[in-house]
Amino acid sequence: MPAPENEQPRAWREHWPALVLALVAAAVAVWAKVVLFPHLSWNRDEPVYLWQVDLLRDGQLTATDGGHPELFLPWLSAAEDGVLFTQYTLGWPLVLLAARVLTGTAAAALPLSAALAVVGTYAFALEVFDRRRVAVLAGALLVGSPILAIQGGVHLSYLFTLGLGLCFGVLLLRGLRLDRRGSLLAAGLLLGWIFLTRPYDAILWAAAMGGYALVVHRERWRWVVGRSLLAALAAVPFLILTLLHNRHLTGSPLTFPMTAKDPLDTFGFGKRRLMPTFPEVHYGPRTALRASAKNAFVLPWFLVGSYVGLALAGIGLWWGRRERGTLALLLVGAVFPLGYVVFWGNHLSSEASRISGPIYLIPLYAPICILIATVLLRLWDERRPLAWAAVAVLVAVTIPVGWNRFDVNRRISLEQRPWKKSVEGMEGEAVVLVADTGRYLLYANPFAANPPDLDGRILYAAYEAPSALELLAAHPDRPAYVQRGTVPNQELGPREDPRPLAVELLPATVVRGERVRLEVQPRPPQGASHVAVTVTTGTD
Repeated sequence: MPAPENEQPRAWREHWPALVLALVAAAVAVWAKVVLFPHLSWNRDEPVYLWQVDLLRDGQLTATDGGHPELFLPWLSAAEDGVLFTQYTLGWPLVLLAARVLTGTAAAALPLSAALAVVGTYAFALEVFDRRRVAVLAGALLVGSPILAIQGGVHLSYLFTLGLGLCFGVLLLRGLRLDRRGSLLAAGLLLGWIFLTRPYDAILWAAAMGGYALVVHRERWRWVVGRSLLAALAAVPFLILTLLHNRHLTGSPLTFPMTAKDPLDTFGFGKRRLMPTFPEVHYGPRTALRASAKNAFVLPWFLVGSYVGLALAGIGLWWGRRERGTLALLLVGAVFPLGYVVFWGNHLSSEASRISGPIYLIPLYAPICILIATVLLRLWDERRPLAWAAVAVLVAVTIPVGWNRFDVNRRISLEQRPWKKSVEGMEGEAVVLVADTGRYLLYANPFAANPPDLDGRILYAAYEAPSALELLAAHPDRPAYVQRGTVPNQELGPREDPRPLAVELLPATVVRGERVRLEVQPRPPQGASHVAVTVTTGTD
């Protein structure tokens, strides 16, 4: 039953802290984008998302491969039947596209993502504990956690999905509690958008929230199942859209672009691989547990108060063990670590979790912050000096630990500036062959994206492919250059001590003749005593 009109303004007055928290979270995301990630992050998912936004802006789901997929294939993308497409579903790219259309930049979606995560934390705490002080403080603690800035400043979907998942849980539980069909339908819409963004996360959120609802309403579980079908019905259009998207790209509704890119990039144990030219990894239970342990170990680095905050959350878990709402926090905290054990991305993410956080465990930050809030407020009511001391310790620990992670990410981002700077003075059309990028653009140089029809002023291509000569012959009017970093690509990944990078843009000349004489003057890297020169020839 809708609230009376005179109660609507009161509701806004009661929840104004949520608006304040949303604005602060948005400001944190803007600060992070400008200060920490001025030239993108180390994560090459970012430029791939932005390339997909370029496709969507032009009304396309795919780009042409120009007859040479080995030259133009972007990182984390697939090439089939003359077209190129990314591994990602449409949920987050559509949000980035909307931000770009409305504001001129896809980065405008980042503050929205951060605000949604914080408001979702506030609303979820309020729903499961029905204490506004806990909700406000939990949202504030998430704002104060370094993970919000580090993930809020990048074009990735993790915070956005967290916000959707929390709001889905709120609407589902509220709809069942008050028997409101509108809330249940809205919950289904959000769950559908999660599926359109991160399909596996939608399954995990549904398992956590559905499991909690069945426990809370166990005496009428058949009614819960029946009402939950309304939410499922609302999610169906997004499921259909995802399957149609799959069919358009891969030829099969059940084959996702990620698997079409490389069949070994999938769930379960066994041989796994990210891209076809990369080495295979055997992902077994031992590797999975080791990766999960590593992710769990670094999780507090990005939490308010670090390990102190985690300890307070443990106390809150014990103190609230008899409260029904604690079960909801436990289910979210258990479903995601357990669910991602069977995905080998758990291993990949652990390799960089000390830099940008354990990305698959980001849903855990919300329930942990809620538990910390319950402890601080209980101390405030019963032992106020101890509460002040706990807050002081949380702040004292967060600042140096968080700033250390901020500094690492900022230095990595700044070291990517030379890629962009190397072509800033270039006039007219050109072909730029990116060296040391393997078969994939956007792998070494995150700014080497081409328009969908390969008609950009600068045409980027992979340097190593022999067919690069055919490309140069097809564009005789375009000057050709080789873009080369002074640091090997394998040493540019996420690391605590990013190496200083310079990027050279060297004119490329095609020499033809029966005999070609090469004069090589190698320059060994600083500190190296030997240098190897390899010349590859072919008859094609």
